[in-house]
Amino acid sequence: MMCYREFTERGVILHQPQTLALDVRPEQIAPGVEIFPGCRISGATASIGPDCRIGSEGPVTIVDCQLGSAVSFASGFAQEATMLDGVTIGANAHIRPGTLLEEQATLAHCVGLKQTLLLPFVTLGSLINFCDCLIAGGTSRSHHSEVGSSFVHFNFSPRQDKATPSLFGDVPSGVLLDQAPIFLGGQGGVVGPLRMAYGTIQAAGSICRKDVLSPNTLIHPDPPTMPPLATFNPGRFGNIARMVNNNCVYIGNLHALAAWYQAVRQKTSPDDAHGQACWRGAYERLQQMLTERVRQLAKLADRLASSPDTHPSHMALVKLMAEHDFSFCGTHGGPPAVLMHHIAAAQHPSHIACVQAMPATVKTAVRNWLQAIVDKQQEKWEQFVNG
Repeated sequence: MMCYREFTERGVILHQPQTLALDVRPEQIAPGVEIFPGCRISGATASIGPDCRIGSEGPVTIVDCQLGSAVSFASGFAQEATMLDGVTIGANAHIRPGTLLEEQATLAHCVGLKQTLLLPFVTLGSLINFCDCLIAGGTSRSHHSEVGSSFVHFNFSPRQDKATPSLFGDVPSGVLLDQAPIFLGGQGGVVGPLRMAYGTIQAAGSICRKDVLSPNTLIHPDPPTMPPLATFNPGRFGNIARMVNNNCVYIGNLHALAAWYQAVRQKTSPDDAHGQACWRGAYERLQQMLTERVRQLAKLADRLASSPDTHPSHMALVKLMAEHDFSFCGTHGGPPAVLMHHIAAAQHPSHIACVQAMPATVKTAVRNWLQAIVDKQQEKWEQFVNG
């Protein structure tokens, strides 16, 4: 029988410990954490920060996840995911590897995530499948981007590919917490890969299939139509330039966020063991997201070899995958000096407070720095497709 004395002596609150399976070292769980009956926590990289509540509405299984402080996880499953301070997860969540939830992001019940990135304050309703995407927007918990209940991000094409990541907002402005929120209405969906600007409102019940690059756009449901029947050839891809361009923009945003984590988050994260575990976990999530996006593009490039189409964009993608290094190493460039001065000049109580206190001149420099990182990935694709 497992001994829980070392956990309780640290101040971890265990309800019905005989029902728990804690396959971690006591120091991986902070004092003040409350764990309810039926929970399982395991993994060498697992870290549960102070004041977290695990399993208040049912059993939770956590495998190699990092939780910041005051995270509430009602029930469900999570593996190789990172949740920063103040995240709230409702009942029956299913959170798979490559998921990063930043401060005060909120999930209602029955939400499925994989390779998903929610920037601070983003809220997801219930009964949602939101995999392979990034969403930003909003300035606080009372002014945030929201995804309505029963929303689906369609991330698997009838051609059997997942080169379909969608970008709602972006990283260069999203990390600064000063943009208009995005609203995706309930019982709706988006067909990836797609990009959507800040301030976009998608009406409930609608399916968005095109990029929305103009801010503050209202998307209405498409009028009902009866398209003519046609033969579908799953091996025929046609012009894939937009698809690959959106993938490269998405990858560029991952590069920008990785640079942000290295230059800023590493300094503004709590310096205790659990805060640093969250920083390392978050950066690992970004690496996982990058690896998945490159893997899916490579699979698409391989499939083009047997396509009956011979569009120039096909060969451009093959060359891109063969010649371009997508890795984070050496691509970030140095952060602006005014940013580093702002971080060093004042001891802010949290990362959120540090960002919200940034003067406009610092924010402008940050946007320019991060946007240049994004542009580098998109420009490389443009060289191949236009060359």
